[in-house]
Amino acid sequence: MEENIIFESEYAMRIAVLHTGRDDKQKLYSEWLHLLQPDAELVTLSAEKKNESELATCDGIVFTGGGDVNPKLYGEAPTEYVQGIDEQRDLFECMLLEKSLLRQLPVLGICRGLQAINVFFGGSLYQDVEQQGFKKHSGASGKDLRHGIDVVPHTTLAHIVGVTHGNVNSCHHQAINNVAEVLTVSGYSEDGLVESLEWKEKTSKQFLLLAQWHPERMNDVDNPFAVLIGRAFFDAVQLKITK
Repeated sequence: MEENIIFESEYAMRIAVLHTGRDDKQKLYSEWLHLLQPDAELVTLSAEKKNESELATCDGIVFTGGGDVNPKLYGEAPTEYVQGIDEQRDLFECMLLEKSLLRQLPVLGICRGLQAINVFFGGSLYQDVEQQGFKKHSGASGKDLRHGIDVVPHTTLAHIVGVTHGNVNSCHHQAINNVAEVLTVSGYSEDGLVESLEWKEKTSKQFLLLAQWHPERMNDVDNPFAVLIGRAFFDAVQLKITK
């Protein structure tokens, strides 16, 4: 990653990172975040450890990818296509989001993180995008695909990436159906699925950016949908620290 991507801070910020459920995938988040902010201390939170109290010492939080959100949380019965439900994780993350909102912590949500936060605020999901007539958004054996993304003008995402169209990776079979009332769409895939969400009304709200793609797995490090997403999050954390 280019040297000018990294910025320094006198304060060793602490970032809460939800455990994905797989150590190999967790490592990718750690490596990506440390490339952007080498001196950040990453605090892994998980329902298994029940270590939510550590959030009190953190300056920002990353909601990571993982298994499907339980459809019961948005009023639907799970279909045969739902995979990897973890009710403990669902409840744990709801609790952490509540605490993060109270403390005005910057929030970055990735893949499942986007979906879980939309559900938390009252939105819903497609339980399987192919069954809804959309093209496949993940490759064989969970491999990433790539597709275009169109950015909604005058959104936080548009301000961050500085482009109206780009290319991102994709590895998901669920997606946003109904958008929560407090959120708004800032990016769409080329076949019309929601790719990013942010606050609808941003006044007096903390940084919140939710992405369906996986910036931590994008090897094209100059891609604004990877590098600049992470930088914007750390900028927001630094701003909160210095207030």
